[in-house]
Amino acid sequence: MRAAGEVEYEYLSCAVNRTTHVADWLTVRNDEQRTDVYVFGVHKGFAAVTAPPELHSCAGHREGWGAPADVYVLKAAPAHDTHAALIVGHYNGALHVFQPKLHDGQVAWSHDVQLPQAHASSVTALGVLRDPASVARGADLFVSGSTDGTLKVWHLARGPCMQATLVQEIALGGKYPLDIALVHLPNAGAEPVTLMAVALTDKKVHVYVREAGTFTLRLALEGHEDWVRALDFAVAPRGQDGVLDVHLASASQDNNLRLWRIQAASAADVPDTDTTDAFEAMARELVPSSDQAINTKKNWLTLHDAQRWAISLDALLVGHDAWVTGVRWLPALDADAQQAALLSSSMDNSMIVWSPREPGTSTYPRLADDAASQALWLPVARLGDVGTLSGGFLSALWHPAGNAVLTHDRHGATHLWAQDASTGRYAPCAVVSGHAGAARGVAWEPYGDYFLSTGYVHH
Repeated sequence: MRAAGEVEYEYLSCAVNRTTHVADWLTVRNDEQRTDVYVFGVHKGFAAVTAPPELHSCAGHREGWGAPADVYVLKAAPAHDTHAALIVGHYNGALHVFQPKLHDGQVAWSHDVQLPQAHASSVTALGVLRDPASVARGADLFVSGSTDGTLKVWHLARGPCMQATLVQEIALGGKYPLDIALVHLPNAGAEPVTLMAVALTDKKVHVYVREAGTFTLRLALEGHEDWVRALDFAVAPRGQDGVLDVHLASASQDNNLRLWRIQAASAADVPDTDTTDAFEAMARELVPSSDQAINTKKNWLTLHDAQRWAISLDALLVGHDAWVTGVRWLPALDADAQQAALLSSSMDNSMIVWSPREPGTSTYPRLADDAASQALWLPVARLGDVGTLSGGFLSALWHPAGNAVLTHDRHGATHLWAQDASTGRYAPCAVVSGHAGAARGVAWEPYGDYFLSTGYVHH
């Protein structure tokens, strides 16, 4: 029984807020169980849908929570134990952190952190540590970005009751952040060195390094012709030598994706001094504009311990016909199992699965395999709607098991495709937001603010 005055929210069929990065998958576990939950912003709250293991549909238990302002962005902050978190940013500059807890197969949410004045205006970007290698080393921070022109770094104390403490504020010089990605540099000593990639309204990917508890701007990666909308990191071995590399994917309004490789330099490596190599010179003759030039030169990062890391363009992926709004690496249990598969979403009403896999195969190679390092990245699956008025797709999400992909469109509808294990082909599935069959009835609520529709699906 709920106490007097308490309101229970349950969403039977609802629309996702019309912004990017407002939906995510979250794995919730206890000592005996785990479940995967799809979470998305709904007006001033969020809805959580527990997906069944068979993935024939994205139906299940729904939860919700209300706030004074609309949800603009949310991201799941995974953990190596039972203390995963959901971070929510609002139009009014507020931040909230929720902790899911699993009891008897049901997910309950605790509202652990409330920061009503975290920013002076809308929270537009959140950065969390997501790849397994980084999470295993400690995911104790997240970063928020706002239209007030600042980034704020928060220390997230995990446990039965989470707490968030502001540890750094970074001014962006009047630019707005569009997305943030975080990763711990591997092979960089006992104390994690954190790399932060920030997409701003200047067509560049800004790279920050956190040493001794402070982020500093080190360089800006150029090449995109328009704003960068989405970023994602992955960590994988370099061949069979066990040395770990970092892979960064960036998606832009120029309709393209770029893959960047970040490698620890050996003693024999010497920073490039020549401004143009042979390939670059040829590319600039074909594409004279400096903004469009294909730059394969290495950008260098030097840490406090004199260790150097090289960042270079690894691949340019061309295949979308409109803005690319989301990008995600295929989820992996650990760095050794990281497969070479990338998911992107676009305003052209399509999602593309990219991979350098061999034709005719149904599995993706590992990023450490020769096939991934030498073959071209090609679209191996294209999913979407043809001839619809969806308005484009705003997110690119893998199911945590890697056997399904999910997105939402400009009208708030969710789209799910599940992969056949034997053939590797994707088929559309019914989802929680909107009808998957004919609508059979409709009724208005007493004050005329909402109406309820019912539908029917043949199985």
